[in-house]
Formats: sequence, C-alpha cells, structure tokens
Amino acid sequence: MLGHMSTWLLRLFQITLTHPKCGWQEKDMGARWTLGIFMFELFYGTTPFKGMDHELTLANIVARTLEFSKEPTIPSAAKDLISLLLAKDPIRRLGSSLGASAVKRHPFFQGVNWAFLMCTRPPFRPPPFRKELLSDEICPETHVNYY
Repeated sequence: MLGHMSTWLLRLFQITLTHPKCGWQEKDMGARWTLGIFMFELFYGTTPFKGMDHELTLANIVARTLEFSKEPTIPSAAKDLISLLLAKDPIRRLGSSLGASAVKRHPFFQGVNWAFLMCTRPPFRPPPFRKELLSDEICPETHVNYY
C-alpha cells in the first residue's frame, strides 16, 4: 500500500502550472506543502498547526513555527523532510528550484525505486464512491467539520 501511496504522492508534487497568457511555468509549491502536512499527520496523527476553528488554524500557519513533539519518535530524515516541505517561504521550500527530483533525492526516500513505483499496478482498486449505494442511516445529509 505504501508503494502505491508513494506513486500518488509523487504525482501530487510533480504538478506544474503554465500561465495561459505568457507561457511561464510555476511549480505548484502548495502541493509540496500538502505533502508535508500529510506526512506530519501520518506520523503524529494530528495536523501541525491545528486551531480551534478554521480561522485559528490559518493564523497558526502564519504565526507559529513548526514543532515536533517528543512522542512518537520519528526518524530524523522524516523530520528534516517535513521541515523542508513546510517552509513558509515557497522559494525556500524543498523542490522550489529543482522540482520533484529534489524531493525524490531526499534521504528519507533512500532506497525507493521511483521508476518501479510508477510502473506498479495496485493489487486492488476500490470502485468510485457512489452515495446512492448507501442508506440514509449510514450517510446522512450532514455538514462534515474537519476543524
């Protein structure tokens, strides 16, 4: 499963935007930020800048520095990668100049065969979600609050 998640993540941070009028390209640094948040959540089970509501979460992103708790203990390469992906200045964020290749070369990914991952088919692909397959008791019409 991790290999297939890695393929998805690889595609996530390879996104490139092309300006429609002048043709210049801009790397999607927001996707790399998202990868950093996702990795932090996988290791710690919580978002790094969580506030009491959406506005406080955004304020925390702007004002707070990234902090790693002592528990659980995670590899130093993982902390380094997350820190580089969550650099607040997009110019200093890992991959800002060399793109996805800089992220793939980070020590956290040492030993990952990226070409193999791109060619590997997942053993199981769930069907797309269709709400009509669920009963009203299982899937009520309620607003989901993630914050």
